[in-house]
Amino acid sequence: MCKCSLITLCYNQLENATKPFIESLYKHTNINDFELIVVDNASQDGTQEYFAQLQTKYKNIKYLRNKENLGYAAGNNCGLEVVRGEYIFLLNNDLLFTYGWLSKLVEILKNKKIGLVSPMTNHCMLAQQCLPVNENLTAQNYIDKANKFYLSNKIAEILYAEKVIFFCVGMRRDVFEKVGSLDENFQKAWFEDDDYSLRVLYNGYKNAIAKNVFIFHNHSQTSAKFRLSEEGKKQFEKNKRYYEEKHSCYIKLKSASDELNKVKKSFWYFPFKIKNLIRKLRNRG
Repeated sequence: MCKCSLITLCYNQLENATKPFIESLYKHTNINDFELIVVDNASQDGTQEYFAQLQTKYKNIKYLRNKENLGYAAGNNCGLEVVRGEYIFLLNNDLLFTYGWLSKLVEILKNKKIGLVSPMTNHCMLAQQCLPVNENLTAQNYIDKANKFYLSNKIAEILYAEKVIFFCVGMRRDVFEKVGSLDENFQKAWFEDDDYSLRVLYNGYKNAIAKNVFIFHNHSQTSAKFRLSEEGKKQFEKNKRYYEEKHSCYIKLKSASDELNKVKKSFWYFPFKIKNLIRKLRNRG
């Protein structure tokens, strides 16, 4: 059994995303540590021919082609059906890597309490997962800038979070077997990662962000245009409603817990406010 199974989903964007992704992956990752499972959602830009040629060079690539675009959840599930690794990673095809990224994430996953782990990046929906200093960060200078940040800041290795973003996410095989596949009711894209993150929590695990790993995210090359289209906006809202209905109990409990914490904090802080007010009045006198 290979150590890690890496799944990436492709839908066109061969030149802008997939080729740089492949070059970066093999440059910064030990080829003996992984199998790469490529799921092609019916690309029409030469992706199929590209991987046919690439498989003659790299023997650890498994190429799966769908007859139509199945979307994110169903597409990744195709790859999940054939994984052989002890550790499983879902990767967007618009990523650029840094040296040691895989071994560092695997090391975190050895903690049996952790269900999912995801690295730091320059662009994602979760603010705490973004590199604090990312001005002028580009595909050309990201390694230099990210390394300078880590060398100059002694930061915690792990940050626990309710959710992690699935631009790059890893889990152990036992976690996947317990939690299951991605929910294909989330069609096309969006909220699959929110859903899976909560399902991992429900099963008693923690979700972690690796503060010592950075991967450059090239701004959603595949989904950005679709997100802005009318069809994309409708699909986003549909997935959002489904997510909120599916996890309504959790959302309500979390909201109630947040309100209770606000109340507790206000009561804890209240005596200090009174003391400050008395001190001000005395000073005036």
